[in-house]
Order: sequence, then C-alpha cells, then structure tokens
Amino acid sequence: TVRQVLTSDAIPEDFAFSGAQQLEAVRYIHRSSGEDEIYFVCNLSGTSENVMASFRVTGKQPELWCPVSGKVTEANLYENGSRVTRLPLHLEPHGSVFVVFQGKASQRSHFTSLSVSGREVHPPEASLRDSREGGLELCAAIAGSYNLKTSAGSSLSVDVGPIPAAVKLVGPWHVTFPPDLGAPSSATFERLELWNRSAVPGIRYFSGTAIYRKSFEVPGELLAPHFQLILNLGELYDLARVRLNGKDLGVIWKA
Repeated sequence: TVRQVLTSDAIPEDFAFSGAQQLEAVRYIHRSSGEDEIYFVCNLSGTSENVMASFRVTGKQPELWCPVSGKVTEANLYENGSRVTRLPLHLEPHGSVFVVFQGKASQRSHFTSLSVSGREVHPPEASLRDSREGGLELCAAIAGSYNLKTSAGSSLSVDVGPIPAAVKLVGPWHVTFPPDLGAPSSATFERLELWNRSAVPGIRYFSGTAIYRKSFEVPGELLAPHFQLILNLGELYDLARVRLNGKDLGVIWKA
C-alpha cells in the first residue's frame, strides 16, 4: 500500500495526532496554495478534544485561523523538526481550526513545550498569548508549577497560585420575544432551558430570536489586572450576540 511504501522510506504521515479521547473524531483536509500549506482540522464529536498535532511541513511559521471569528494568530507554542512541525490544538465540540503555514519560521527563539507539574498541558488549561506590552504571557486555568522549554534549549519556570472558583449565574433570566409571532411579549425563566420544553405553548412552538437579560455582580478581587474573565453561557442554539454593560462582545454562530 501507499502507507507501507511511505513508512518504509521513513516519510512521516501528512497529518497525525495523539491525545484524543476519540480517535475517529479528528479529521483533516490539506491543500497547497503556492508556497503556503493549509490544513483544516475538525472535531466531529460532541466533546472537546486536546491533541498534539503533527504536520508534514518544516521551516514555516504556523498560524491558527479561527473559522468562526476570522481571527488569525501566530502559534506561540510549536516545535519545528527536520520533517514535521508539532503543535498543540484545542478543538471545541464540533469545532474546527485552519492551521496555515506561510512564510519562513522566525529565527528567534520560541517556546516548544508547556507543562505543569510534569504533565504536558493544552488550551484551555493553559496557553501562551500576546501581551499588551509586546511580549508573551501565560494564561493558566489551573494552579501549579509550569515549565516552558524554548527552541534554543533553555527553560523557564512559572508558579501559578490558586485559581478563584467560578461565579455561577444563578437565579431568573428575563426574556423578551418579538411581537406578533405567537410568543408572549416577555417571560421569566427560572433557569435556562430549551424552548420546546416550556409549559407555555407560545414559547414551546416559537421560532425566531429572543433577548435574554440578567444582572450579576463580579467580586472585586476578580477584576485584578492579572485575571482574565470568561463568560460561559453553556449551550447556545444557534446564533447569539452578547452585550455586557452595554459593550458589544460580538456574535457567535454555530449550527
């Protein structure tokens, strides 16, 4: 077979990965465009997958292109080998990412691995991101002693203290519906639930958009500069625009 021939010649697979909970869930497509190599990697399962991915590309800078937001970021954590490039990927349930290799990899030293207490970690547990000062900063969701290794062979240790507990958004939500579509003008949901489970027929059979409103307070200690706050609204169907304190946080669409 073609696989046997490539293996006998010590040619690595075009794409490989390890660490997935469901091996059959991670799929990919690869195309070349001029000197650029473009990989589309997707997760077919309903659970998150954290994998260490290997691409048969060398000497190029990997970029991560988000198909939902369109945001493009240079990978800050990767290993450029003689035949492959390795980097960690976090795939949300039914999520995907474009991994694009274009332009020569930077000659400056970069980080190749990230571990905590001897265990390799991936987003969302921990990641490296660009800081406002122009460098990199560690964004960690679990406490512990972190070790980062660089392409120059050096290492860096960072201790992360206790992570505050999540603030649960308990209590009722005020929901308003558009007029003349069969639903009541407003309703109070004691908890978030699917419309088709509502006891109110106008809500149970409603199709359209609604506005959810809720007020909550964030403890002052969580507003410290070294904390990053994440608003997790759980499962949304299928499109949402979120505003917080009047500020538009953008739109997310997942079908």
